[in-house]
Amino acid sequence: MREFTGRSTSVLITEADLQVFTVPQVWELVDQADVLYESFKELMGTEPTGNGPLRIAFVDNCGAGCGYIGAKGIELQPYFANGGAWFARGDIPDLYPYLVHEMTHNFDRWSAYVMFGPDAGHAWTSFMDAYVVVANQQGQSDTSANSLGYTPAEFLKKRLDEFFGPYAGTPGATWTNCVRDASCTNLNSTTVQGGFAARLAQLTGDAGTRQALAELKKAATTRGLSPAAMTPEQKNDLLIECFSRGAKTNLGR
Repeated sequence: MREFTGRSTSVLITEADLQVFTVPQVWELVDQADVLYESFKELMGTEPTGNGPLRIAFVDNCGAGCGYIGAKGIELQPYFANGGAWFARGDIPDLYPYLVHEMTHNFDRWSAYVMFGPDAGHAWTSFMDAYVVVANQQGQSDTSANSLGYTPAEFLKKRLDEFFGPYAGTPGATWTNCVRDASCTNLNSTTVQGGFAARLAQLTGDAGTRQALAELKKAATTRGLSPAAMTPEQKNDLLIECFSRGAKTNLGR
């Protein structure tokens, strides 16, 4: 495989896939990945563990993509590069949301302190893989229709509509029965958690959310907390506390 290295990331691709994806697109991907890396670094106040650049490899080893939790390393399906069966064009807009999602996993150092359930990692990505492109003002392209895509504010609202809206619109839904106990069959308790965090981000704004993430890092690294010993209530309380501190107001009332 050939490796194309930027400031913080690199892309590995076979010669055959490179002929389809093209060298200019690889360098564009490296540039996009470097910008994304710096956005995450600024938001999270830390970097994934591991030496060297964060490597992004087009290899057929997992589903559409996979990434280490809290450590450097992303794998993307080669069909993103060669225009295979799932993606006809094989270009940057097709693969970028997957790159964002997997890099969210790489930078995930603190989610276990505020998310819970059998798939806490994806409760976190349900929030952060949307918020990072809101914070860096990139927004999201829309490859499914002839449109200009979503502005940052529109994309955050889209995530709210998808993940928090169904919870807010379900009669009798409570955090206890629908999120903690996952007993509401029409709701996904994993994505509802991410939607709730997105709602807090919408309420507190960019400055408040950035401070909330700084408060989360501080709590995770200075309080001696053990995610394995924390109850869902304690994790949810910590999430609200961090956003309250970020917004300098009591969001728990």
